[in-house]
Amino acid sequence: MKATTLKEIYKNSLFSSFLDKVSGFAEDSFIFKRRNYFKNGKYDYPEILKGSRIFYPLQKLAQRISLKENHRIFNFLSMALFFFIFLFTPLKSWLKGAYPMGDLYTFIVPIALVIIAVLLFSRGKDKKEWLARFTIVDLGISFLIFSLLLSAFVSFLVYGQTKNLLYEGFIWFSYFAIFYVGRLMFNTKKALITFLIFNLVLVFTLSLIGIGQYFFGVATPQWIEGFETIRTRAFSTLDNPIILSGYINIFFCIALGVFVGLKKIKYRLLMLPLFSVILISLGLTFSRGGWIGLAVGLLFFFFVYSPKYILALIPVSIVSIIMVPQEYFYRFWAMFDSRYSDISAVSGRTWTLNNVFHILPEHLFLGVGPGMYGGEVAFKTSPSIVYMEGIQGGAVPMQNTDNQFLQVLIQQGLVGILAFLFFVGAIFYTGVVIYQKLDDRFLKMLALGITSSAVAFFVQGIFADVLQFPQMSLVMFGFLGILISLPKTQKN
Repeated sequence: MKATTLKEIYKNSLFSSFLDKVSGFAEDSFIFKRRNYFKNGKYDYPEILKGSRIFYPLQKLAQRISLKENHRIFNFLSMALFFFIFLFTPLKSWLKGAYPMGDLYTFIVPIALVIIAVLLFSRGKDKKEWLARFTIVDLGISFLIFSLLLSAFVSFLVYGQTKNLLYEGFIWFSYFAIFYVGRLMFNTKKALITFLIFNLVLVFTLSLIGIGQYFFGVATPQWIEGFETIRTRAFSTLDNPIILSGYINIFFCIALGVFVGLKKIKYRLLMLPLFSVILISLGLTFSRGGWIGLAVGLLFFFFVYSPKYILALIPVSIVSIIMVPQEYFYRFWAMFDSRYSDISAVSGRTWTLNNVFHILPEHLFLGVGPGMYGGEVAFKTSPSIVYMEGIQGGAVPMQNTDNQFLQVLIQQGLVGILAFLFFVGAIFYTGVVIYQKLDDRFLKMLALGITSSAVAFFVQGIFADVLQFPQMSLVMFGFLGILISLPKTQKN
């Protein structure tokens, strides 16, 4: 007689029946029908201008000058350097003063990415057909580049501060460059899996360091309000807890996609310690924006994958709330404390919101320029003259905007924020299209994991200037490039 499996017991249970009925009711609704919109699309890849004559001369030129044979040494060197960037990026705070140039990301990373691009071009394996694949995400990047250049040009004419514009430009160039390098890097599923294992081991290690900081009582008063009871916020090797929380969010969603995509139970069991450690480390960052970002990212993941799992998360959430120490709740309740409101009005988010809208009317359409307000570049790299236009005439109790969308608005104006929103929407749209079209289960779930990590990333951007932190932004843009390449990886 065949033994009854746990899966069969679950399927026959009342709980499973309840979830199926509720899920079926939900999927009949208008919202959940929209979730299946992409399944019957007429194309297999989210391209526009496919085979356009605009790119034909460039494609022919690439085919002429590229090497005819596959040179493995170029492929190996490019991949090694790509791995090195993902290893090097989280160690920034440990390397201050150890390199000759002032900012690691402003100079070294863009140069490394250009070298990788040359090596990839030199490997000569494909026919450079990617040059003709202009997706909606590329269109979003084109809009962003146009907005950045136009805003920078006008800002130079008005203020004449070139250092801020150049530094911010190099940072944006790094993000776009690693996006396209990630898009070209992996031709095979095996190489991609190796890269995933490398990064998951890395985030596991960094999370352990963060947990150790909390339990050894490393004092972090610079990130704690005076009236709060906590004394330590985990930050690992990164510059602050916000960066660690964003870094963890990216890999938690990707790891969840990998977990669901795996077929063998033994591999899934091996991943359980990873989830436990990085979740604990995320909790110890006490980053409210990070927690909210992950929650929304997970809701998106299960909404697209199967809505009934959202209902299954409810009892898990209730149990978690009961078991979580009180200090975690206080991080949220502190926002409603009158002392927090007073600090925010004088030197926090409320003050910076008022300051931005005080300056913005004079620069409504094109903004004050990239790197000219908000973030590391505007205040630390080269103090921007724009702050003199503020409410307090140059006195800046808070230099950041603490909102990525607000920062884009003040730096690039209405033109920039519209381009940025189009870019973000294009990422979500393309991610869902790729997820629906892929047949390989592992790559399919990886696509959903990366898209969910982008959701978590940009939701956290409502509470932080996420693009001012290359330690997590470089990682995010690199994986977005990998997301676009997944149909090619499946084909190979």
